[in-house]
Amino acid sequence: MKTLSEWSSKFFDLLDMKEYEKPETAESDKLCFKLVLKQFISSGKKEDAFSVYFCFSEIFKLFGQGYENTKKLLEMLSDHEYHSGELLSKHRDHYSHSVYVFALGLAIYANDPAYRANYLSFYRLKDNGVSAFQFLKFWGMVALFHDIGYPFQFAHEQIKTYAEEVWGNNEEVNPYVSYGNFNKFIALSDGTHENLAKIFPEAQPFNNLNDLFAYGLQLREGYDPKKVCPKLTERIINQPKFIDHGYFSAVILARQIFSVPNYQFDVRYLDVLTAILLHNNFNKYDAPEKHSIRFDEHPLAYLIILCDELQCWDRLAYGKVSKRDPIAWDCRFDIAANAIYAEYIYDSFVTREYNDGLELNVTINKNYQEMHDGTFLPQPMLI
Repeated sequence: MKTLSEWSSKFFDLLDMKEYEKPETAESDKLCFKLVLKQFISSGKKEDAFSVYFCFSEIFKLFGQGYENTKKLLEMLSDHEYHSGELLSKHRDHYSHSVYVFALGLAIYANDPAYRANYLSFYRLKDNGVSAFQFLKFWGMVALFHDIGYPFQFAHEQIKTYAEEVWGNNEEVNPYVSYGNFNKFIALSDGTHENLAKIFPEAQPFNNLNDLFAYGLQLREGYDPKKVCPKLTERIINQPKFIDHGYFSAVILARQIFSVPNYQFDVRYLDVLTAILLHNNFNKYDAPEKHSIRFDEHPLAYLIILCDELQCWDRLAYGKVSKRDPIAWDCRFDIAANAIYAEYIYDSFVTREYNDGLELNVTINKNYQEMHDGTFLPQPMLI
């Protein structure tokens, strides 16, 4: 078994910065990125997570600038979690969690030849360092931004928690949060509408982001767009039980991308958005033709769901109930073709000594291509 740092560092051995816009600093920036990710995995601290976000944003300049034009989304997520999370019954950190998820994806790409071969075949890429650089960009967008819509869920959960604590769990009476200006929020500008028509000439006109998402889901999952659009709205509007932060994360990221003059967009960016959209179990509960997501039909969606499930250690608990849940403080992995073995380490259960702590041995020994159904990995069992 190895640490996540050991597994993910191999990715940088594959990485070729040939396409980086600053060739004069390419190798030093690559080394810096590798070191800050290693430092974060070692510490798990918020300030070290910031360094990873900063390096990624400075390299890829997703919204026309570096971190300066990205920090509002990320820092507001962190601030809302810190100030709002304790008002909820269940809530755990997502700011540092997203960086762990990012590192897990790099580790799987670098060390699972089956996943990498499928990803490269899917996008018709050669197995070289330039392809690794492209993976770094698009996987980074998925992993680091997949939870930025959580503030919308916070507002919904806060009122729900308050009402239940005061009046009990009475869904027929208790008030709940819904959202106005929804149609305006997901509308496309005339310029964006025209650009998307040129990028995807075979598609029906996109009236809003839901139309765009539905087209992307049709391409990868075969879902009927006419059925998908109302389902997306149902997950947000007049929803007393549940608000889908994955949907809001996809909308927010799309709005940021389209706000940049001369923005870049193609099917790979659309895959980023639909991967984020799918990560919160849309395919399991609300998709019109529900089925397991295979890694040969949407490699990014498959990977974010898998890594999101695996990353259940070293997560700061904010919610009142979450603070009482046993949470692993570290994890060790073996990664091979079509298999991941994980040991989650708890310091309140003794199996054998591991560094200065105590280890709870939880081994996942299954072919995750066959098993993954959108919620693949169970919570670690206490044994």
